[in-house]
Amino acid sequence: MKVKWSLRTVVAVVGLLAWNSVNAANVVFLNPGKTGEEFWESYTAFMQGAADDLGMHLKVLTAERDRDLMLEQARTVLQGPDKPDYLVFVNEQYGAPEILRLAKDTGVKLFAVNNTLTLDQQRRIGSSRETYPNWIGSLVANDEEGGYMLATELIRKARAKQKPDGTLQIIAFSGDRQTPSAQLREKGLKRALAENPDVRLCLLVTSNWDRYRAYEQARTLLPRYKGVNMVWAASDEMAFGAMYAAEDLGLKPGEDILFAAVNSSR
Repeated sequence: MKVKWSLRTVVAVVGLLAWNSVNAANVVFLNPGKTGEEFWESYTAFMQGAADDLGMHLKVLTAERDRDLMLEQARTVLQGPDKPDYLVFVNEQYGAPEILRLAKDTGVKLFAVNNTLTLDQQRRIGSSRETYPNWIGSLVANDEEGGYMLATELIRKARAKQKPDGTLQIIAFSGDRQTPSAQLREKGLKRALAENPDVRLCLLVTSNWDRYRAYEQARTLLPRYKGVNMVWAASDEMAFGAMYAAEDLGLKPGEDILFAAVNSSR
């Protein structure tokens, strides 16, 4: 079970960037993910396809989930001699304000995707086109609602399978503590749990969006919490890791434990 953030958003982003362009625009995308990470690989591939269709030049820089590297890449792009027309960025680990500062007076237009600035960040430095006029906008999913819908449907399906004397128990795998989408998806999960007080949250762990880390955590947690019949994950990479751990422990995903995740790698 997944809540899918449609890659049509990428088409919309590239189309928006092309709107004012007479000549082929040069676009740089600061990809916060890791090389080989399915979600970001498919995200950038879809973006490249849209750029090709629109006759645009797209360059992707991958930060390997390293905030310092992401900011260094932004600095190189924005302060180098060959500046792009547009920079597409993600507020990964709350790094967006520094990217905006680096872009000031460069003439490069910025557009945020996936994670934009938080409300607290925007209260301090302003929304798009305010303090930084070259920050032209953002396009993001409703992560809180996604986390809520995911948990609500997971609980509904688990309740339908529940035995008369059974209990509903869940383990949750979140991304990291410094990325808005992870925090908002968690908030949605907690809202769903508040509406279902009979569901026990055994543990919420941080897996840094990493499949192997979630696998290792699940290998430890599933034997500890033997009554768990649901796993909620803020990304499918972490869900796959937990699922493989369950299989290694002799459990059947979809039967012994229901899994639900955000994203659309598969």
